[in-house]
Amino acid sequence: MAREPKPPEEKGAENGGRQRSKRTKPGARTVAPSAALNDPQATRGAGAAGVGGGTFIAIIASALPEGLLKTVLIWLAPAATLTISALWIWARKRIISYLEDQEAEKYFLAARRAIEEALSNQSLTAEQRAEFEQNRVELDRLIVAQKMARATHLASRR
Repeated sequence: MAREPKPPEEKGAENGGRQRSKRTKPGARTVAPSAALNDPQATRGAGAAGVGGGTFIAIIASALPEGLLKTVLIWLAPAATLTISALWIWARKRIISYLEDQEAEKYFLAARRAIEEALSNQSLTAEQRAEFEQNRVELDRLIVAQKMARATHLASRR
C-alpha cells in the first residue's frame, strides 16, 4: 500500500516565514539567527574591531622569527578577526541595552518627581489632584511593566 505524498505546506505563515524550532513553543515569535547580523546598528564597528584585532596579531606574528609561534599566530589571525567581531557585537548590544535602561529610569524618576511636586501644590483643586494621582498610578504601571518586560526577557534567555 503506497502512501500519497503530502502537499507542500506554506512555510511559516503563522510566524512570518520563519520556521519554528522544535524547542520553541507553538505561537511563539522566533527570530532568524542572522537577524542580529542584518541589523546595521548591532554590527556597527564590528568589522573594524575584528579586522584591527586580526591585523594586529598578524603584525606581531610578522615581527617574530620563523618558528611554531609565528605559524600559530598567522593561522589564528583570521579566527581572531571573527572572534573580536563577535565580541564587539555582543558587548555593544549589552552596553546599549544598559544605557537605554538607565535613560528610561532617569525619565521615570524625573516624571515621578514632577508629579510629586505638582501634588505638593496646595492650590490644586480636587479634580486636578485626582488627575495627578491618576498620572502617578499610570506612571507606576509603566515602570512595573518595563521592569517586568526586562526581567522576562532576561529569564527567557536562560
